Amino acid sequence: MSDFSIISLGCPKNTVDSEKLAEQLCRNGFKIAPSEEDAAIIIVNTCAFIHEAERESIDTIIDILPSKKKNCKILAVAGCLPERYKQELVRALPDVDIFIGPNQLHELPGILKNGVREKQHCLFGIDPEANINFSQSRVLPEGTNYAYLKIADGCDHSCSFCIIPQIKGPYRSRPLKEIEREARELASSGIKELILIAQDTTGYGMDTEGKKMLPDLLRKISKIKGLRQLRLMYTYPGGIDDELLEVMAGSDVICKYIDMPLQHVSKNVLKMMKRGGSKAQFTRLLKKIRKVLPGCAIRSTFIVGHPGETEEDFQELMDFFN
Repeated sequence: MSDFSIISLGCPKNTVDSEKLAEQLCRNGFKIAPSEEDAAIIIVNTCAFIHEAERESIDTIIDILPSKKKNCKILAVAGCLPERYKQELVRALPDVDIFIGPNQLHELPGILKNGVREKQHCLFGIDPEANINFSQSRVLPEGTNYAYLKIADGCDHSCSFCIIPQIKGPYRSRPLKEIEREARELASSGIKELILIAQDTTGYGMDTEGKKMLPDLLRKISKIKGLRQLRLMYTYPGGIDDELLEVMAGSDVICKYIDMPLQHVSKNVLKMMKRGGSKAQFTRLLKKIRKVLPGCAIRSTFIVGHPGETEEDFQELMDFFN
């Protein structure tokens, strides 16, 4: 079997997919190449969330194309970029052998093992059942003591600035037992910190159980022997409730850290963003977090320059920071 190299771009969710894809390729007889230059198969797992990410993905693919004249026999472009642009990308990059969307990554090892018989093998589309438990194991960077743990895929929010639901499909929670089993495997392999990720971690369980299951998941994972830290990312402000904060406060393993994208505080801009919430609600939530979790580190992101944002909207955001 051929040696392969995976170039993973974009968010930690892509990183997890790439690590699991590497494990599945190894299980199917492929080997990790010593370097990208030595790889007979190069896979670029792309991002298409913002223009800069798209540009980075395209530039990376273009930089690799000369390798097709050397050792590289198959170049695969995977992930969000081919799912977003489909045939447009296929026409623009005729030297790429495989285009495959994020919901079909689990099929790539089989495609490579059977041999690419078409000039360009393309596989796109939203499959609500696909890729949720794509491999429990993964290939982690040597010497690492932390790992990302993806608890769900897709998104049900309709934020006006975000393309993720059109690329990844609806929100799909992984079964709690499967997540717990993967967490135990990671801990037994020497991982000390797990970082829980999803497009919205606070939405975990709503699609399967009809209620928020993140507190239950945290209770179970925080008891796993060997784990020293659990960290939450991508928490939606509307999903942070008293139960979640109490679970975090009652555990020495769960980091007093909340990654909570607020995006803006102006009522006008939040409405255009289809985000919900308000400055008053965010202020109350921040005070509650500070009260229940003294010293908690809060990380957030904000968008300025959204179409329709006025100077007054911008100033309201600046005043909020002060």
